[in-house]
Amino acid sequence: MLQGYSEFLQYSYLNNKILWEYKKEFVLYSNLLSIFDGVIKFGYILIAILILMLMITIHEFGHYLAGKLLKFKINEFSIGFGKALYTKKKENGEIFSIRAIPLGGYCAFDGEDTPDESADSFNAQAPWKRLIVLFCGAFFNFLVADNGNTDNVRTGGFGSTNNYEQIQLKF
Repeated sequence: MLQGYSEFLQYSYLNNKILWEYKKEFVLYSNLLSIFDGVIKFGYILIAILILMLMITIHEFGHYLAGKLLKFKINEFSIGFGKALYTKKKENGEIFSIRAIPLGGYCAFDGEDTPDESADSFNAQAPWKRLIVLFCGAFFNFLVADNGNTDNVRTGGFGSTNNYEQIQLKF
């Protein structure tokens, strides 16, 4: 027990000094934790953007591949929009580009936006060919999404192989 006011002040001063040191360390650690938390959140955003870019690339590749197989003239295959960061031009005139804002993409076909009637332009092709090209973007996304579910392949679409006894067909 404290004997007098001076001892109380001395005890109080020591406690405050110790508490101040703990508070400085706490503030330092909490600042480091908030910086680390920001880095982790930035990492999640970066991963989401990369996954989105992958999905866009797969989608646009579906359009591109269908267009090539059906003999469409393709002007540009681009991932992203805005200023081009990387561009490569093939001998046949096709341009491949990666652009600054990774939130979209396109596969530009010749004659798609203009009434160009050359034999290999988009609007000069048969309607069924144009529909196939338009459909293949979404179809490629579906193929990649469904590919991860290999249970459908092993069980003929009946779900998990753990329930094999329940799904056997009786003849």
